[in-house]
Amino acid sequence: VVVPKKAMVARVISRKPAARLVEKPPSRAMKSVIAKGRQSRFLVFTGAKERTIGGLKATDIVKNRYGKCVSKKASNRAKNNIWANAIKEARAELGITGFCTIGMGAEGKALYHKAKTILEQTKAEQLRAQGL
Repeated sequence: VVVPKKAMVARVISRKPAARLVEKPPSRAMKSVIAKGRQSRFLVFTGAKERTIGGLKATDIVKNRYGKCVSKKASNRAKNNIWANAIKEARAELGITGFCTIGMGAEGKALYHKAKTILEQTKAEQLRAQGL
């Protein structure tokens, strides 16, 4: 305590100990809702995770004929690949089974030309459907 002088008013300063901070227990890290790695699409498809790194949700994923979880959009794009469909159709028409190199050898050249004509027909049909 300080002794006051005549002109000054005495001030008493209380010395309270500072309030001690209570340590919180370490909080658990939040589990990620983003699926990563090899089975990411499967994890999202089954509902274990919300989405993949690429942003695919369960509504965007479908199982293909081999049971693999694939992007619905990419699967539809592949199904509508006109060149692949033309090759399939040409193989069926020519009766080709097994491996055949397109454009190589007699069988392969026949396959290529048949697929090319089918492709042109398909493109023409698509243009007609669009009204061009």
